[in-house]
Amino acid sequence: MISVEYLLIIIALILLFLIYYIYSKDIQNTTQIRRVAMAVEELNKELYVLEKKFERHIQDTPIMENTMHDEDIAYELELGMKKMSEPMVASISEIHVKLQEQHDEFENKVQKLEESMRKFSLPSSVNGMDDSRIISLYQQGVDIVTISKELRLSKPEVEFVLKINKIK
Repeated sequence: MISVEYLLIIIALILLFLIYYIYSKDIQNTTQIRRVAMAVEELNKELYVLEKKFERHIQDTPIMENTMHDEDIAYELELGMKKMSEPMVASISEIHVKLQEQHDEFENKVQKLEESMRKFSLPSSVNGMDDSRIISLYQQGVDIVTISKELRLSKPEVEFVLKINKIK
C-alpha cells in the first residue's frame, strides 16, 4: 500500500506544484497587465497634456487675416500689368514711328510719280499757262465747252487738266 500512498502523495505534490505554478504565473501576468495599464495611463496623461499645449498654442498664435481688399488687389494687378505692358508699348511706339516714316516716304514717292506722270501725260498743246487759265476760268463758273472753245483745246483736254489738278 505504500506504493499507492506514495503515488497519492506524488500526485498531491504535483497538484500543489501546478497550483503554485499557475498562481505564480497569474501573479506575473497580473503584474505585467498592471504595468501595461500604468504605461497606457501615462501615455494618456501625456497625450492630454500635449493636446492642451497645442490648443493653447493655437489660441496664442495670431490668425493672419486677409488684409488685401478688392481695391488693393485690383491696384496690384493693374501695376503688374502696367510693368508687363511697358516693353510692348515701347516697341509699338517704335513700330508706329517707323510706319509713319514709311508712310511719309511713300507719299513723297507717289507725289513725285504724279508730277512725272503729269509731264508725260499732258497733251502737247496743253502747257502750264493753259492749266492756270483753265482752272481760273472754271473757278469763275465758265463751263467746260466754253473754256475749250476759248483756249482752242478739246473738251477732253480741259477735263483732263481739271482732273489732274483735282478740281473736277
